Amino acid sequence: MGSLFGGGSSKSTQVNETKLPAWVEKAGQENYNLAKSLASRPYTAYPGTRVAGLTGNEMSAIDMAGQTGAWGSDIDAARGNFARGSAALTAGDIQSYMNPYISGALSPAARELQEAGARNLNDASARAVSAGAFGGSRGRIDQSDVYEKNQQALSDLFKTGYADAFNSALGMAQADKSRALQGGQGFLQTGALGSDLTDADIARLTQTGALQRGVDQASLDTAYSDFTEQRDWDLRGLNTMISALSGTPYNTTTTATATQPGSSPLGQIAGLGTAAMGAYQMFSDRDMKEDRYGAEDPEETLGALASLPVERWRYKPEVRGALNDNGDEHIGPMAQDFAEAFGGDGKTIDIVNGFGVILNALKGLEARTRAA
Repeated sequence: MGSLFGGGSSKSTQVNETKLPAWVEKAGQENYNLAKSLASRPYTAYPGTRVAGLTGNEMSAIDMAGQTGAWGSDIDAARGNFARGSAALTAGDIQSYMNPYISGALSPAARELQEAGARNLNDASARAVSAGAFGGSRGRIDQSDVYEKNQQALSDLFKTGYADAFNSALGMAQADKSRALQGGQGFLQTGALGSDLTDADIARLTQTGALQRGVDQASLDTAYSDFTEQRDWDLRGLNTMISALSGTPYNTTTTATATQPGSSPLGQIAGLGTAAMGAYQMFSDRDMKEDRYGAEDPEETLGALASLPVERWRYKPEVRGALNDNGDEHIGPMAQDFAEAFGGDGKTIDIVNGFGVILNALKGLEARTRAA
């Protein structure tokens, strides 16, 4: 068989090549070139601001929150009034209220009593002088009586006066303490109201400032979005082209080329037969067949095969889609010529018959080789 199929120890190689349609290869190359160009571009940093800062209202709210405010003095006043109103009364406190009463009322009344007593003593002395020797003892008694009455009047004045002064001082001190507590409550309410108003101002400033900052942030976000859209415009176009290319159906052609150095013509024909067997699985079980009889003379088959026209050609555009063909050039006989030589419908070449013709021709070629 070595003379039939060529040299004995020569090695064979097979190359499988998948070919894309020309327009797919062109589009893919263009996409690759664009991607390579985009990848080589330097990084472009965003020159603008990304985060909006605090607004003037928000800064004012922060300042107000960190200060006591005008209402702080009301709180201090309330604290002072509560301290005075709740403190225990001391002797010094009572004395301070009594002193004005003593100096304004009691002391003048005592002076009047003393002046009246002096006048009464003078009158008694005058009466004693008028009575002469007979009135000396009586005069002294009269003067003593006037003096005692004056002293008693002064004693009664001071007794009742100091008691009245103490009671009046105590009442005024307690009234002042009550007023101090009431005033402290008023200052406290005023301070609380001022604090609430300040809190409300802070809340309004914070709310309006946050709204303004939101508007500012939206403006910054829009500017950044415009920047990224312009920066990535080419990349968006590349992604669009890649999506369009990957989403478009197209056919590929896979060609298997087998090379065997120094092979004979019979070996080349055998290679064609092997390729045909690899492309299709033929049902050739003996139990599946009937009407079996011997084929034509192999020499005749070889001669008919040698006379069979073989041409290069392409399928017409209107039938390529149905045949899953992309317009590549082919080589082979016409179905009409094959049918005239070996039978068939004149439109297609049956692969089973074609393989049988090749095998029968190989037998004829084998006979020629042995005879040579």
